Amino acid sequence: MRKYNKIWEVEVDCNGDTYSDWCSKKIGPDESIAICSWCNAEITVAHMGKNALNQHAEKDIHRSNRSRVQPSLTTKLKQQTLSGFTAPVLDLEKQSRIAEAYWGLFTAEHSLSFLLSDHASEIFPKMFPDSKIAAKFSSKATKTNYIVSDGIAVNFHNDLVAKLKHKIFSLMIDESNKQYGKKFLHVLVKYFDKEQGDIVQDFLGSVVVNKANSDNLVAAILKLLRDDDLPLDNMIQIMSDSPSVMRGAVNGVVTVIKRAHAPHLIDISGCSLHTVSNAVKGALEKLDLYDELEEFVQDFHEVAHFSDGRIFSIAGRIRVEST
Repeated sequence: MRKYNKIWEVEVDCNGDTYSDWCSKKIGPDESIAICSWCNAEITVAHMGKNALNQHAEKDIHRSNRSRVQPSLTTKLKQQTLSGFTAPVLDLEKQSRIAEAYWGLFTAEHSLSFLLSDHASEIFPKMFPDSKIAAKFSSKATKTNYIVSDGIAVNFHNDLVAKLKHKIFSLMIDESNKQYGKKFLHVLVKYFDKEQGDIVQDFLGSVVVNKANSDNLVAAILKLLRDDDLPLDNMIQIMSDSPSVMRGAVNGVVTVIKRAHAPHLIDISGCSLHTVSNAVKGALEKLDLYDELEEFVQDFHEVAHFSDGRIFSIAGRIRVEST
């Protein structure tokens, strides 16, 4: 069963309206019901997703109600100076904002520097000289940063928190190296998402913890959960690496939270990756092969990563020919 997705609200329907003009999720536990404010009608997206919204927008009754709510195209054109325009200014403004939102999503998804936006705002109009949207597009580094951090990220975070309030989840925590004079505790969350039909991992938040002792880390984790009003009863496990500050038997972070705040926590020990890595590193140092093998593995990973699998067919052919 599909659920209503707020990201649809920035997109445009078949009538040229953004969905947010008339559509929103119905308040209540059922996350597959949307409301059309123009028609005062419920729309289920359980089976067709966003297509159900567009089908509703195509109905005569919706378009009739739209004409009463929205000024007609003729009225809009009369209200604007026609010189230089072939579409209502409001529609162009909406389209440009949507383009800027998509650019922010693209920047975040691919970990691009915000400084790239300074050049994008200049080159898009040249790449698409026949596009009024491209000419209107204006999202340089500062604005793109704001769109991502104060718009898109907030929306995604609110959606995540809404899900976690009704799901069991696990936390994954780790500290970062000090950067710009600050040290951070990063908190990821893992839970089963019915909409995706899979276990997903998401970013919950980062907290400045310059003095990373057990008391400060415990306080930071509890504050993060409390600020989002996430029930501790929903948290079933905390994964971390295995230093004493995290997993000490007396005052480790996981020990303290389990003892004082969440006795139901399941403890499956710390991350095994560090233990395996240290064991392999120690063995290779004894064999005096560590530097050579580490360099070989890194080189092979880079070649395989960018080869689209061709490296394996080449290796197989060489093996066959050599025999």
